[in-house]
Amino acid sequence: MFGFRTKDGRQLCVKRTATGTVLADGKDVAYELITGVTRVEREGSVAGHLAYDERAIFGLDPSVAHLFSSVPRDMKAPHIGYLPATAIVGEAAAEDEWLTASLNDAPAQACAFDFMKEFAKAKTGIVYEGGREGPIEYGAFFQSGDATCGGVTRKTLHSNPPWNGNPTWGSPFAEFDAALPATKEPLTLRFAYGREDGSVESDGISFIVLVDGKEVFNKNTNEKKWHEAAVDLTPWAGQKVKVRLVSDIGPAHNNSWDFAAWADPRVRVGPIEAKVGVVMPGGVAGAYDDTGARLVAEAATGRFVVRMPARVTFVSKAAEAALPADLMDLPYKTYDETAGGMAAGSQYGSGTKSTLDIAGDKRAVILGHPPMNGRTVLRFHLTLPAKAAKLAFATSLMYTQPADGDGIRFIIACNGKELWSRETRTAGWVETEVPLAEFAGQTVLLDLVTDSIGKNWHDHSGWAGVKIEG
Repeated sequence: MFGFRTKDGRQLCVKRTATGTVLADGKDVAYELITGVTRVEREGSVAGHLAYDERAIFGLDPSVAHLFSSVPRDMKAPHIGYLPATAIVGEAAAEDEWLTASLNDAPAQACAFDFMKEFAKAKTGIVYEGGREGPIEYGAFFQSGDATCGGVTRKTLHSNPPWNGNPTWGSPFAEFDAALPATKEPLTLRFAYGREDGSVESDGISFIVLVDGKEVFNKNTNEKKWHEAAVDLTPWAGQKVKVRLVSDIGPAHNNSWDFAAWADPRVRVGPIEAKVGVVMPGGVAGAYDDTGARLVAEAATGRFVVRMPARVTFVSKAAEAALPADLMDLPYKTYDETAGGMAAGSQYGSGTKSTLDIAGDKRAVILGHPPMNGRTVLRFHLTLPAKAAKLAFATSLMYTQPADGDGIRFIIACNGKELWSRETRTAGWVETEVPLAEFAGQTVLLDLVTDSIGKNWHDHSGWAGVKIEG
């Protein structure tokens, strides 16, 4: 217990409790932090946490300090009303029409192999052109330590490819001898991957997992953000295997600024599915994971079956857009998305209707200037016609960026699934068509996103002629 005295002479004490820490003046609590638990049964709320019912707040990440408030939970607002003890909620946001949340398995789930703890025993090296292997050299590294992606810092294994005098291209790896338990429960390699924020320019990194030489995972990303991943290792239950993590420099063999990070890699024992109950005014019209796949609700309970890790989206009913639908004429909302989450907001007029004149070609636009190290999201909540086939539009920067600009990325996403992106530093209208057939007839969140990539200097930009066509 620690004591403090205020200017008016009152004594405040910091006390550790079974659910966290309290700063109190006698019976009056100044603030309370909840940590080390996934569930608390009491009145009150946790700001920004959207998993609760009338009895408890649940799905809390025990590694995070959550600020508790005596403000009552809003039982009428969109929220997750049921979640098993095996799941925790990460980043989440909601409005009357939608709810999005990242779901992951609770840390208490049995761990069969911890790559972070076993890293000192791992074999590290470089895979060169032609498959030749060598030691870590030429300025490369593969090591443990903190890494930051999208402003979020996590414990990682992170790497950089050879670059200082390297005669040819190569990619760093770490290989582990893992004895997997003989169990009938699922075995899942769980981790998050991303390009580190300190990486100035990169054409993308391929994160590859090999088990006894067999490729079981391969994802390429150029984004400075964490992507959650799960790899099924159940076929190797009861075996001793070699698991290799490769930070591949990508198909173009460009090693520039390929700072790769693998966060919290572990082999977990047990199911990775969660049944999720959602409360939403007017009911749920559609539920999707981050691949765009529709989630199925159980007939008996109405709960949706989610395979974790996943970022899930739930939407309420919306009016159907008539073809051709001009998005300039439809309602939308503007959000800022940063490491701190997504909230309604605008940067330098983003979300407003205006015009852009690019080399004499003047067009009506919705402006999309993003925040620093973040994104502007123009979100349309609508039901697509059964014959909706494509989204047609044009994008451009207001002017070509000077040398101190790091570019902008235009993105189209539907129900959390990225359908298209374009990165540029140059002004000039680029006409684009993106297929929407897989979402035809569905109620969706259609997002027009501008990503600052890092700095938001010179990121004045616009979306022109955005239409849904048959």
